[in-house]
Amino acid sequence: MHLKYRINKPLKVVFDCLTDMNRFTSLHPVVYKMEKISEDRYLVYEKLLFISFTYPVVIKSNTFENTISMEATVLKFTKITIKFCLQSENEITIVNEKIHISKFLLFRPIIKSIFKKQHIQLFKNIEKAI
Repeated sequence: MHLKYRINKPLKVVFDCLTDMNRFTSLHPVVYKMEKISEDRYLVYEKLLFISFTYPVVIKSNTFENTISMEATVLKFTKITIKFCLQSENEITIVNEKIHISKFLLFRPIIKSIFKKQHIQLFKNIEKAI
């Protein structure tokens, strides 16, 4: 799945919002807590409707390429990989997002819809912040 966003914020602000986990948590619509496990590993606490769950995630960023990648294993068997590629266009940031979901084939359309809705809200929140 490929998504694209235009955010009326400088690239550095958007990059920082996606790589500072305290800020990310405060802006994300369903992630309410992240605990650092090691250098690039976190335990994510998420509440979606009436369901709360946790899962590990590895987050890596590259300031030279303006990319952020997140790899999570949700419910012990579904691997989700997200890659954000940021580009600057004056004071606007273009975010190209690629999401790959393994397994959960039957529910993939629902999961994609949830991600799209959550991330649209995430980037609206980033645009309103700061």
